[in-house]
Amino acid sequence: MVPVRWYAGTFTLDARVLRLPVAKGCPPLMVRLDRDVLYPAGQVRSVTLLFDGGRLRADVTAEVPVACYPDGQAPTRNAWQGWTWGSSTRTRSRARSGRGCWCRGGRSAECHRC
Repeated sequence: MVPVRWYAGTFTLDARVLRLPVAKGCPPLMVRLDRDVLYPAGQVRSVTLLFDGGRLRADVTAEVPVACYPDGQAPTRNAWQGWTWGSSTRTRSRARSGRGCWCRGGRSAECHRC
């Protein structure tokens, strides 16, 4: 099975019902989702249907606003130490303990050095 994608303006998302056009002259495919979409319908930019592990899945891509901070109030680099974005791998952090521990922010239940 090949994933199929619909872009903004070609599909309709109302609560848990996804309406997808399939072929000219045919009624649209109505897909009932098992959970709410995490984004407002106006922010959803594309929907991809794919078959994975014996289940039909809907992948939703949304446009989210970028956080803007007043001058001098943006998070510092130290506030982001501890984890690598997009990964669950631990990274070295000196945020709290100053010892260079491998746990998040220098403290965790499994680390006894912090």
